[in-house]
Amino acid sequence: MLATAVLLAAYTTVFSLTTELGFVTSALYAVVNTAPLVFWAWVAHQALKRWVLGRPLVYHLVGHMVFALAFAVAWYTCVIVVFGWMRGDAAAGFSVQHFQSVAFVWQMYQGVTLYAVVAAASYALAAYDHLAATADKKENARSHLLIKTRQDIVSMRLDDVVIVSGADDYAEICDGENTHLTRRTIAELEQLLPRSRFVRVHRSHLINLDAIDRVEPAGSGCLLVMLRGGREVKTSRAGARMLRSLAA
Repeated sequence: MLATAVLLAAYTTVFSLTTELGFVTSALYAVVNTAPLVFWAWVAHQALKRWVLGRPLVYHLVGHMVFALAFAVAWYTCVIVVFGWMRGDAAAGFSVQHFQSVAFVWQMYQGVTLYAVVAAASYALAAYDHLAATADKKENARSHLLIKTRQDIVSMRLDDVVIVSGADDYAEICDGENTHLTRRTIAELEQLLPRSRFVRVHRSHLINLDAIDRVEPAGSGCLLVMLRGGREVKTSRAGARMLRSLAA
């Protein structure tokens, strides 16, 4: 949305400064240029995701040459068609005219350049998704949690953790039999624990999904969660919605 607003403002400014058009007409011309540009940028991004990203180098080379030209031509065609519709009337119908040579070259140059921006953004998003997936894999590969207590450091298997409960500026980590008090807050522990296994069902409780025995309604949209070892936790309404969304 921000990029679209920037493009609209840029085109409006350019048309206002380089032509004798008024502000309203300049803004309308900006919309004519920007609307199809945004649409074809989305199409190009989807095409890159499907046929280019993650494939061998030859797909990248050929794909960019084809998509850059197709993007520029498609955008140019949409612009002249809309301008033709604006110039025509009910009796005459469309009056589509191609741009003059200089304007045509400039339009195609803009198309190829903006395609390059779209492609760069697609690569950036793909890289971000890859890093996020890698981080999730590393997070899920963690098997132990080091707990710094008041006296020493305790290593606890994640499989053994049943619940993490907030205790003011501290947190209690329970394995069903023993409870360890750590100087980390529940929010800090939430960032350390794998999100695919540990969920925040209440502002004060973080539970291990693998430790759930059964879940029952608790009224007011909340749930009562029975955990391994006999521990019971009442969720918040938001926590109940999260658990219901995870249910198969």
